[in-house]
Amino acid sequence: MIFVDRNQVPVPEALGDVDSPAARERLKAANHFADPAKAGESFDFAAYKHDSVKKALRDLFHGKCAYCESFYAATQPMDVEHFRPKGGFIGDDGKLAKPGYWWLASEWTNLLPSCIDCNRRRQHLDEDSGEATKYGKENLFPVAGVRARAPAADLSAEVAQLLDPCRDRPREFFEYHDEGTLRRLAGLAEPERLRAEASLEVFGLIRHDLRKARQALQLTVLSQIEDVLDFFEDLTDDPSREKHRRRMARSLEELLRLRDETREYTALARQYIDPKLPPIRAFLSATFAGELAAGTDDDVLERFIAAFRPTSSPV
Repeated sequence: MIFVDRNQVPVPEALGDVDSPAARERLKAANHFADPAKAGESFDFAAYKHDSVKKALRDLFHGKCAYCESFYAATQPMDVEHFRPKGGFIGDDGKLAKPGYWWLASEWTNLLPSCIDCNRRRQHLDEDSGEATKYGKENLFPVAGVRARAPAADLSAEVAQLLDPCRDRPREFFEYHDEGTLRRLAGLAEPERLRAEASLEVFGLIRHDLRKARQALQLTVLSQIEDVLDFFEDLTDDPSREKHRRRMARSLEELLRLRDETREYTALARQYIDPKLPPIRAFLSATFAGELAAGTDDDVLERFIAAFRPTSSPV
């Protein structure tokens, strides 16, 4: 899971102005839930399923699940997931309480793209025990403090125990270990520890098959880092040699691709890659400043790649 700035894409047209499908639907829902004769009856929400909403979520998260960062498009439809569940929620007694956060059913800031395994509660193999365990968010939404039960309630008084990738910084809660294993960061204060553990469990970020997929990328990332560091050593020994520049540029380009937000499991890649970049960036800035196009220090890696990337595959 990585932080994603929701402002990168505009609010979908179906959810936008006061005359949007979402606004009209919200008014009907308010009348429905205010009618005592309809107590206990569900309401059929549709605006959040609009094609413009699905496209905006796909664009915002690059076709990845907001929680586990797996690509879903090739194998399954996207679940438009309500961070705060619209229909009902599992209360402290373990039972489904209705209604849920119905007034947020078509609220843009409450919608996320999810794969089936993170959103629907199903049996999976646990990565530690190997036993079948149920994971998936569904109607689970644990909170600390007073739960909001009406549109007028103050959501800020309700502390979500699950992490929202558009509000929270997941890298401050999790870290990756050997074999693609994801764990909470050591030394977290109690509130953060509880949120990290709840998110791992509810979203199923510790399911066995997901760990195996992350492990495959982890091996690729570590191998590419090794290549970059080898070529970097050659480059520092002889910066003037074109062969060293070209090899470094090609290898560095592939490494940066692995950490791009459009790739699967970006959080894992960045954890291993980012600590290796500062000395490389500093060396390139000091050594090749006169040979690179103008730019900031932050993009010196890209400028080095643009300057020395091979124009054809090596023989």
